[in-house]
Amino acid sequence: MRMTKLDGVPDKGDLNPGMAHYEGSGPPAKTCGHCLHRGYYSHDHDKRMGCGKFYQLTGHNGPAVKTHWRACKYFEEAPHAQND
Repeated sequence: MRMTKLDGVPDKGDLNPGMAHYEGSGPPAKTCGHCLHRGYYSHDHDKRMGCGKFYQLTGHNGPAVKTHWRACKYFEEAPHAQND
C-alpha cells in the first residue's frame, strides 16, 4: 500500500542516523553545521562529531552528523558555526 506524504509531517526519509530528531524539523536555512549540539565529549572524554543532544537523550554515541544536514527541532545556534 502506498502512503501519501503530508505537508509538515516527517517520514523515514527525513531521519538520519545519530540526529536527535527529524532532519528539517528545525529553523529553515539552518544546518547541523550551525548547531551547538554538533560535536561533544562523551563519557570516556573522547571528542565526537555526533549530536550531543542525541547522546543526552539516548545515552549512546551516534554516528558523526554531517554539517549540511538540515537542522532538527533541537537546534541551538553555535557561537561559531562549522560548515564544510
